[in-house]
Amino acid sequence: MAFYRGPEEGFAWLFAAEYAGVDLEKHDSEGWTLLGDAAFNFGWWTQLGVDDPAIGWQTLYLLREGADPHGKSSEGGLTPLDAFLRGCTMHQVDHARKWLQIVEMAGINLHEYADREKELHDHEHYLNSTWDDELWSWIPTKKRVSYKYGQDPKQLKIWLEDYDALGWFRCGQYDLDIFQLSTPAERVLRWKNINAPTECLEIITKSAAHKPTQNIVAEPGKSRIYLPMMWGLALVVTLTLNYFVHILMVRT
Repeated sequence: MAFYRGPEEGFAWLFAAEYAGVDLEKHDSEGWTLLGDAAFNFGWWTQLGVDDPAIGWQTLYLLREGADPHGKSSEGGLTPLDAFLRGCTMHQVDHARKWLQIVEMAGINLHEYADREKELHDHEHYLNSTWDDELWSWIPTKKRVSYKYGQDPKQLKIWLEDYDALGWFRCGQYDLDIFQLSTPAERVLRWKNINAPTECLEIITKSAAHKPTQNIVAEPGKSRIYLPMMWGLALVVTLTLNYFVHILMVRT
């Protein structure tokens, strides 16, 4: 059915014949539900500028039959939305516009759908693998799944954006999520603390006010605000000495 491109009446007959009496939530040998597998195929065939309604029929009919729109895979815990977005990266598509159109056509409120997805992902929704054409395989690139609500549920937007892991290292913080060393609740709290607008400024101000410059640099475990400046000065001195030594060697 993922490759069917005939009239919709023919697909409806094929769907009824294939899925009659089947448990829609049963996982296959690769850990996918029927909807998860359909969502991945839907994403895989989605291309920018190409309008092919048939690629979404399998997803639409499964949703209308009552398949769980949030049913997770047994391996990796991927929802159908994750599967769709993962497949989309095959053709560098970075949004779920067509997926949301199908979900809305199935009679599902998009705002409620988005709320449930964010809840299932502990309000930190990331896509951890994307397709690479050169390697011809999935690579563990981490992308953030972003949501934007509108007054009308039909205005909901979901898209992928690059995730800057280095942002987690500000003010001595580390991205513990990479090493799986913290719980989702701890990551949410840490993210809120890191993004406090005055946090870094307060750390620098307090350190500068209560510690002499030499102590700030020398004491282990303390703020090392001036350390990059010292390294830069040392580099300049080293290069200068090297220059004069070179001149003396040339003259002798």
